[in-house]
Amino acid sequence: THSVFASAIAVAGLEIPAILDDQVTFIGGEIKLAKYALPGSEELVDNALAALGERNAVLLPNHGVLSIGRTIRDAFTVCELVEKTAKVYVCALALGKVNPLPAEAVEVEKAFFTMLQGGNE
Repeated sequence: THSVFASAIAVAGLEIPAILDDQVTFIGGEIKLAKYALPGSEELVDNALAALGERNAVLLPNHGVLSIGRTIRDAFTVCELVEKTAKVYVCALALGKVNPLPAEAVEVEKAFFTMLQGGNE
């Protein structure tokens, strides 16, 4: 997608740390920024996959966000969650303080994310 807040973060060259519980539970944690490559190129695919890792979303520099899911609906829901998270992050940055989630919470929520992805089948 080319959602405004996620795109703004990507243009700024930022990543989004784990700041919201639902972000970790449904996206898999922080939202990484891929390395830049030309749109439509194999290099962009490789860079996006490398930054995506085991998560469901990645920011594409100077472009927007890419998300995945088991269905198109799931992928779209992840896109909506990325945009919500990006809005919260931009607002927190504007207020001058971003408090990441505690490491213990991230660990528990990532385990739940893995279970939701079918990692414990």
